[in-house]
Amino acid sequence: MPNKMRKLAPGATRRYRFPQLGQAGEGEPSEQEQFEFGYQQGMEQGQDLGYQEGYQQGLTSGLIEGESRGLAQGQARGLAQGLAEGRASFDEVMVPFEQLQQQWDSLCRARMLQQKQVLAQLVEQVARRVIQAEFTLNPQQVLTQVEQALASLPSQPEELVIYLNEGDRRRLAELGVTRCAGWPLQQDAALATGDARLETQAAVIEVNTAERLDACLDKINSALDSSLNG
Repeated sequence: MPNKMRKLAPGATRRYRFPQLGQAGEGEPSEQEQFEFGYQQGMEQGQDLGYQEGYQQGLTSGLIEGESRGLAQGQARGLAQGLAEGRASFDEVMVPFEQLQQQWDSLCRARMLQQKQVLAQLVEQVARRVIQAEFTLNPQQVLTQVEQALASLPSQPEELVIYLNEGDRRRLAELGVTRCAGWPLQQDAALATGDARLETQAAVIEVNTAERLDACLDKINSALDSSLNG
């Protein structure tokens, strides 16, 4: 059957239909196939190139960032370790100084304690000498102590004997004093200078100068201890 051809009107176009694969020659690819192949190959190459560039950029950025972070962490860790080692070295070096300080404090305390003991002994010696001199030069001081003892009695005794140191009684006798508050003064060689003993039927009162001195020295020692501990 003969093909019929239709004549197009002037200025009209007709759509071109690409032949299916395998229809426009079996040996060579068509232009469409070449275009699609080239497009696909370009896409794959572009993806590969983009991947490589992105990978390289990411690797470089990662290395830079990792190096920066590693450097910062390393510096921080090194600083902390350096401070710890420095502190340990400082503490180790300070141990001998602390021991020396303790030894020095102990030595100073021992010397201060020794000086306190020497001072206390000196005060005691001076005080005893002063008291001895006072009773020797002014024997009436003994009578003052006897009068204080008489005042402590609850009532006026019917009988009373007053005993004094032999030297104190002799010095008082030289001054014309043989009685105290009307009672005669007797001597007792066992009594120390400044001491006295009052005997009644109900009681015996002893005036011990050494005990009074020891009480005063205890107060002085307490004051020295407070200054030493302070």
